Amino acid sequence: MCFLRKISWVIIIVTCSILCVQGQEKKGYLILASEDLPFSSKEFNNFVNHKRNQNYEVYVVYLRQILPETITAQKAADTIRSWLKSFCESTPVSYLLITGLPDPEISAIPMKMISLYGSPPVYTDYYYAELSSSWDNNGNGILGEEEDIKSPLFDNLPELSVGRIPVTYNTITQFDKILLKIMSYENQTSIDWRKHVLLPMNPLDVYTPSYQHGEAIINNIIIPKQWYSHRLYDDVNGGAPIPDVVNLKKTLQEPQLFVPCNYANVKKAWQEQLPGLVIWIAHGNDLGTTAIDVMTIPITTTLNDAFPSITFQTSCYNSNPYNFNNLSYSLFYNGAVAAVGATKLVSSSGSFVDINPDGDNYAQTMAYKFAKHLVTDGMEAGEALNCIRSLKPSNKLTGEWWSLYWSNNLAFNLYGCPDATLGFPRATNAPTYLKARGISNNAVKVWWIDNSKDDIAFCIEKRREGQTSWDFEH
Repeated sequence: MCFLRKISWVIIIVTCSILCVQGQEKKGYLILASEDLPFSSKEFNNFVNHKRNQNYEVYVVYLRQILPETITAQKAADTIRSWLKSFCESTPVSYLLITGLPDPEISAIPMKMISLYGSPPVYTDYYYAELSSSWDNNGNGILGEEEDIKSPLFDNLPELSVGRIPVTYNTITQFDKILLKIMSYENQTSIDWRKHVLLPMNPLDVYTPSYQHGEAIINNIIIPKQWYSHRLYDDVNGGAPIPDVVNLKKTLQEPQLFVPCNYANVKKAWQEQLPGLVIWIAHGNDLGTTAIDVMTIPITTTLNDAFPSITFQTSCYNSNPYNFNNLSYSLFYNGAVAAVGATKLVSSSGSFVDINPDGDNYAQTMAYKFAKHLVTDGMEAGEALNCIRSLKPSNKLTGEWWSLYWSNNLAFNLYGCPDATLGFPRATNAPTYLKARGISNNAVKVWWIDNSKDDIAFCIEKRREGQTSWDFEH
């Protein structure tokens, strides 16, 4: 099996080459931690050993090895990224798990603050994933501007799959509970319950009833896999009936359809159906404590944490980094094993449903792609996010419009382990989502999703357009 990608004058094929003996090859898993964590946490060392038992080469690095004693949070982010780049050049690492506050102003391992034209700053851990490119290609000291990202020197092909477990000295008990949950989830052998997908789709305005995105996920992703869907839709929007939902009500009953999409019904459906995956659309609030008519922090405490979900929360501010107990963290603490949420305002596609894998990253489009990568492709949460983010906004966009789409790429971040997965076999063992980008006149960077933990090498074949012979690299 091979996957082909064409860029300007070169055609590239990547295939699996050599399969290792089981247990011989290990992927690198880097954990950034406070030096006090192993002593204050009862479960941290157990978690590290658990990851090693999963055939990862685990590296635990403490902040004192990287940072000076006195440094501002954003300078710390730059120092950590520089250290990561150097570390990854000498050590094969695929995953980065950050244990620490996301707060961009006071954390020792903060989210990076990126200022974009025409919009408030966005806070992101993607800064620690995309390491090979400069984020300041125009050299003006302001990172991640349109000119920087549009530059061919910014290839936007991330090297690390990144997740975060927020923790402070005052939340070690919560931290241990989360680690126990992750280990239990990853050790489960009876996992068919994870084939249930919950889809709360709350109208955003009179032009965006949202249910269309749920139907796209059901028809294109869930039904082909013969999984189970649970819709939560409104049948009225802006005082007017929604004909499609009214018609659905004639043929579907609970638990296939809950009407309307409100707190009580979402709580009921989540408690009863124990979904493995939850994808929602709803407005958020500035504090990051609510997804309107879908979820609140008090509701998270009622969910069954023995059957935790993976979530993609298409709402603004659910992962507000200034609020430790935001909705994403509250779900991650109870109800979810991994939670993807936005750190700021995100831009909507209205009622337009874009299922093109190379379509612009509207917030709803990112949610659709995330569902596809987890359910259809069997990806891990971190690599699914990377695959989505690796698409740059169209060069036809400029100014505020360009910023809106790039901001979406940065705003959605993962609370949880980067290797979090629903646990079902991948669609293929061969490389997929091959992307190749020219980074200079004589260099091309090639990036793909590695679907098999048993591969230790790949064949790369390339030829110029018009040529019939292939150059082979190993």
